[in-house]
Amino acid sequence: MVQRKIVPRKRGRRPGSPKRAKAIRGLSRGLSVLRALNQSDSGSVLNLSAVTGISRPALYRVLETLEREGYVASIRDGHAFALTSKIRELSLGFRDQDAFTEAAAPVLDHLQQEIMWPTDLAVYEDGKMVIRETTRRNSPLVFDRAAVGWRLPVLHTSLGIAYLSGLDTAALGGVLQRLKRSKDPLDAIAHEWKVVERYLLRARAQGYASRPRGFFPATDSIAVCLQGRLSPIGAIGITFVASAMTSREAAKRFLPSLQTAAKELMLKAKAIET
Repeated sequence: MVQRKIVPRKRGRRPGSPKRAKAIRGLSRGLSVLRALNQSDSGSVLNLSAVTGISRPALYRVLETLEREGYVASIRDGHAFALTSKIRELSLGFRDQDAFTEAAAPVLDHLQQEIMWPTDLAVYEDGKMVIRETTRRNSPLVFDRAAVGWRLPVLHTSLGIAYLSGLDTAALGGVLQRLKRSKDPLDAIAHEWKVVERYLLRARAQGYASRPRGFFPATDSIAVCLQGRLSPIGAIGITFVASAMTSREAAKRFLPSLQTAAKELMLKAKAIET
């Protein structure tokens, strides 16, 4: 009788189960660099190499990729690097937006009661400005059906331009790259840098953004940026009938109230984050 040799089964993957995916080395290195930059006061290449164990030639490739994507910016003539405000986008899904929206509602209601026209709070999400809160339900001057959840084009709304005006160079570049890849015809203006630059310079000089002509021509709006600790949280704005006043007239009448509401919202956001 021939004895069958019993071969012990190797531990690990069960028969028929999928193989373990191999780790993506470049991704692991990128995450290591982001962690090191977040935890270290010194962003020098020498220090990053020592902390992460990544060779300097490989480290420069990782940093170049992160810089191209807008998450890292070079400083000290390229001898050191720092995180940009765009890094906050990676945690957008974990922000307590419901708590902020709840805290923002009475501020917007008070603003609307003071100025009568509808007021909105919007945040940037995946290439659009998304309305998180609106007072249209309470305003006696409702003229459209904009509602919570509406996704508005960034470069055709005062809310979007106000938000962009508060971004640093790297984060702004990241948003514009996202819009350039969009198939929405309304985002095509992202390719016209001179036009975008004119919008942003005007918003920063005025202290508020106005809506470019052509989008919802029956109405007009002004908005201000809500600055967070490292990057803008979003924007709040006022919408009014275009035939009733110009954006300049609206700013003359309502900008102080809008800025006061923005300051209150920024304080609330700071309290929630801490």
